[in-house]
Amino acid sequence: MPGRSLMKIESADHRRRTINVDWTTQPEPVPNVLKIAHVADEATGNAHDRFRAPTMLGGTVDFDVPHERSESAKQVLAEGRKKGANLSGADLPAIEKAIADPPDHFICHAARNGWYGLERRAFVRSTGVVGHIGGLQRLQPPRPKDGEAVLITFRKAGTVQGWIDEVAMPARFSSRAILVIAATFAAPLLRILRFPSFGFNLFGANKSGKSTITTVAGSIIGLPNEAALPNLNTTTAGLLQLAGVFNDIGLPLNEMALLGPKAYEQLGPAIYALGESRDRTRHKASTFASDIEQSSFSTIFFFNSERSIDELARQIGRERPGGEKARCLDVPALQGGRRTVFDCRPGGVSEKDFHRWALGQMVKLRKGCQANHGVVFDAYLERLIALGDEVEVRARQYADAFVHSLDLQDAESEIEHAAKCFGVIYAGARIAMDVGILPRPWRPLNVRRAITRCFQEAQRTARLGDPVLRKAKEQLHARLLHLNLPRRDSVQPGVDLGYRWQDGDGEHVTIQATQFSSWFEKRELTAILTWLDQTGALRKANPENIPNGSGHDWAVSWPRWTKGGKKVRSITFRLPN
Repeated sequence: MPGRSLMKIESADHRRRTINVDWTTQPEPVPNVLKIAHVADEATGNAHDRFRAPTMLGGTVDFDVPHERSESAKQVLAEGRKKGANLSGADLPAIEKAIADPPDHFICHAARNGWYGLERRAFVRSTGVVGHIGGLQRLQPPRPKDGEAVLITFRKAGTVQGWIDEVAMPARFSSRAILVIAATFAAPLLRILRFPSFGFNLFGANKSGKSTITTVAGSIIGLPNEAALPNLNTTTAGLLQLAGVFNDIGLPLNEMALLGPKAYEQLGPAIYALGESRDRTRHKASTFASDIEQSSFSTIFFFNSERSIDELARQIGRERPGGEKARCLDVPALQGGRRTVFDCRPGGVSEKDFHRWALGQMVKLRKGCQANHGVVFDAYLERLIALGDEVEVRARQYADAFVHSLDLQDAESEIEHAAKCFGVIYAGARIAMDVGILPRPWRPLNVRRAITRCFQEAQRTARLGDPVLRKAKEQLHARLLHLNLPRRDSVQPGVDLGYRWQDGDGEHVTIQATQFSSWFEKRELTAILTWLDQTGALRKANPENIPNGSGHDWAVSWPRWTKGGKKVRSITFRLPN
């Protein structure tokens, strides 16, 4: 019908009604503000209360409020808002309730890394705590100071068995690798035995594997590669601060060359300070000022270098005092004429192939360290803690047995002290073997022989400053300068007594053995040959032979450069720097 609506109109009484709800009658949601912990810092004596509150994004944030301000809801509110908590003045009642509630637990930040407490039931590391102290208290690593740089970063990767298979097993063919591994496991024993800190310097030719086995030591404590190792590009004060981070663990230090041409000026005082096991007491206004007890540390430190510390001292006209040598012996990196730190040839490897095999092992060691680091030290500490008081008993027995085996009758006090240091190192290896960290085919006899070899060669090297060797070196220099040896390609057989030639690791000379021996008195000859052998400069017919002043059976008998092509024993060595 025209004009009639096509839509049905309902009366007002039939329309849907809207119900208005008075929201003001509903309670506001209360934020879940909690006091989750009471935190104490043993290094500073300060205490905090830790709260947890929601954020605007739906998560939560934890924030600490100094204990002297944590009773004020307004102070807690202000600290929480600084950290991003979604709190306002309306939340003060909820905060007051959280303040009144007891904390869930208590957290104690240890004053330093290393053994905790006199009973040594827990060991504090930067990566966490091994063992426990019982009760409601939770022990944690030292609390970082605001604005303080992280000196070193420890990591964990791989497995204990992976480290054993890929690092410990190939390393046993190197007496120097055995030494650094044993020293790293011995470091936690120092405080138990109440023995002072000490160290050694592994020195020798470049590219011989020194940094590789230093990395092996680093892998035990959580440093996966050479780049992660601490180095000596620092001041003495910085080195002592670093030693505090390595308290009760080994301190492997790389790249002594970073100290420059006058390295000993810095290294000498640092060795004394490290050996005294105590940081300098800084002025109280210093950012790093701390109680002297908190600044003390215990560590076994070891460097690697192309030159001995004795040589570095002589470069600036100094001689190392005996007490300093006892604190840090020079250990030659190369033994028996080998060109790498691997000096124990496996039965299935020929003498011809040994050097190439050793280079391959160095590559494998680095890969093994990268894949497995940090976890083995935690496992070792857990087993030490499980042994309880038995640790000290065994460690003393092993250390004493090692010193007794050296048969050091009427030795100087410095040598006796150095022998005790190496005895502690031996004890570290033996206990690691006892608790299964260094299982067979690691054997006590082989380990003792390896560490004894290192000590004896270090002991001989420590006499580098004696007048007999000094005179022999002067004589050798004068003779070589006077002879003006020809190059190998221009030598005249039967006329020349020797020649010089270039090899990959430097310039070498070859002198007829009888002529060479005639330049020196017997004591001088023994001293110069021993020195050349210990520094890895001497070439020998059999790497296992030890040269002396009587006879030349150990010397090389090639090439046929004399008149008539006759073989003659010759003294061949790399020219010292």
